[in-house]
Amino acid sequence: MSNKHHKKSMDEAMFSMFGVSKAQPAEEQLPEPEDPKPIKKEQPVPVSIPAVTKPTNTVTYFASDSVVEGTVKTEGDVEIAGPFRGDVVAKGKVILRSKMEGNITAASLHLMGCTLVGNVTSEGSVLVDEAAAVTGNMTAGELISSGTIKGDLTIKGNLTLNAHATVEGNIVTGTMTMMQGALITGDVKMGAK
Repeated sequence: MSNKHHKKSMDEAMFSMFGVSKAQPAEEQLPEPEDPKPIKKEQPVPVSIPAVTKPTNTVTYFASDSVVEGTVKTEGDVEIAGPFRGDVVAKGKVILRSKMEGNITAASLHLMGCTLVGNVTSEGSVLVDEAAAVTGNMTAGELISSGTIKGDLTIKGNLTLNAHATVEGNIVTGTMTMMQGALITGDVKMGAK
């Protein structure tokens, strides 16, 4: 075997195994590497941190197994499910579901299956359900009652007395809606501002 033939065989073997031959430099045999794509550094995303504000819908809850005595003042809502003795002053809504002795001042009031001995003041609406009983005077923007109220009512807007409602006291109201079956014992003055 001649040297020339041996070189040719060697070149073929090198080419088949490594993709290179002696006849051509290795750099020419290898495919040229692609230009690597520049790595983009991700820019940090600006994060805005909200300003700390007071919660708008805070609720103070007194559970049914709690007994509370004292005065409660809050910017939010209050729900009372246990016996309560004292006054409640809330800028939000008050929901009473138990027995309470004391006055309530609130933006709005829901009396549900409760007994309240005390006065009520609300610029908004007061709802008294059929199972609720109130002994005390009420001043409200609006009153919808299906329960029993023993006291004088001063209602700026509309007074609605549903079929089972009972009022023992004098009423001063802007307007009044009274369903058949509702009872009033006392004087009624409508159209008052």
